[in-house]
Amino acid sequence: MKKILFYLVIFLPILYNCTKEVKIPIPDLNNLSQIDSLILLPNVDLQFKANTPALYTLLGKVDAKIDTSGMLNVGASEGFLKVVAINKQNPKDSLVQTVFILKQAELLTALKTGGHILSFRHANASLGSDKTSANLSTNWWKSCDQTLARQITPSIGYQECDSTGQVLKKLKIKFDTLMTSEFCRCKQTAESFNLGLPIKEYKELTFSVYDEANRYGNIMKLYQSKPIGVNNYIAIGHAGFTSVPTPEFLNTLQWGDCQVFKQVANESQPKSIGRITVRDWGRMAKSLK
Repeated sequence: MKKILFYLVIFLPILYNCTKEVKIPIPDLNNLSQIDSLILLPNVDLQFKANTPALYTLLGKVDAKIDTSGMLNVGASEGFLKVVAINKQNPKDSLVQTVFILKQAELLTALKTGGHILSFRHANASLGSDKTSANLSTNWWKSCDQTLARQITPSIGYQECDSTGQVLKKLKIKFDTLMTSEFCRCKQTAESFNLGLPIKEYKELTFSVYDEANRYGNIMKLYQSKPIGVNNYIAIGHAGFTSVPTPEFLNTLQWGDCQVFKQVANESQPKSIGRITVRDWGRMAKSLK
């Protein structure tokens, strides 16, 4: 008896408010059981095809339905579901495919291929203030004492970190070293993602106390210097640059937002391809519970 295999044809809607450089790839595979999950935009139709007659059913609370031919209609809401295909000739033989429906599907799908940097501004940090006039020899910026440097806001800041970490773990996106500024609030953000990654501090990501005039350029060199492969990287730093011209897409990062960069072989710096805001992370975390 043949084991059930299935593949699909994906019909994409007109994309809106998206980054032109990133497109959701059309899977060109005969066996989707080799893929741990699919990440799709809302309002997308998928045609599942099995190598043997199959019955289809859905598991999950998201707005979606599937007919007897395997045509999956995904609604406007975000969330996740499982498509179950059961072999009609052998009911004990089945295949389950996880499908995530998210408005940030383009960027998140791109991350599945590796070679990207998630460049975060640290989480909400309103506790205390930076003593920028303090003697640099004290390393005040590294302190987790709120009388010397601003710290993560209790409750909301850590909740934001937890939401971001939950989404990244749920989608099983692969990451390498987690890079962070030397400021305590950045290290606190990194630790609170709870990703189990090694954390390494970088002067290039550190605000004000080193080569501030060239911080943006040094950050881009750091990002591009990382090996391009199946893994991605997370960096946690700050917003705002004193150098001219100032790159607006990083200057406007709010607490907990991230700008997504794609590493480009043989280029001097990575390419900015989009943003995922702190509200996006929170919304996705809620929809994936």
